[in-house]
Amino acid sequence: MLPACADGLRHEFPPLRSATSPLRDFPTARTRIIGRKRLLAEIAERLDCASLVTLTGVRGAGKTRVAIEAGRRLGLQLPDGAAFVDLSPPHVDAGGTQKHPSNNNAPESLTA
Repeated sequence: MLPACADGLRHEFPPLRSATSPLRDFPTARTRIIGRKRLLAEIAERLDCASLVTLTGVRGAGKTRVAIEAGRRLGLQLPDGAAFVDLSPPHVDAGGTQKHPSNNNAPESLTA
């Protein structure tokens, strides 16, 4: 976005804000998150000091689900909200069409 400059026009404007939800492109949560209160609090605390937190663990431990929930909760507190970006590779269906898990606004797996 470029500012318009001319005599009589304002030169300073407030920051742009989204007219949509503060949470953009987040997958729909199909279940409630249970037993992760302490972990979600730890993620929020670490994000106060760093801009990136990496979750590690075995497959199926719920890393993706916890990360999505942390982003959802913290995104509501940020002035510009938060956006979900699915970095998983697209999958090819039986008909040969590439489909991305987040195209239907739901994660492929809540525990992957």
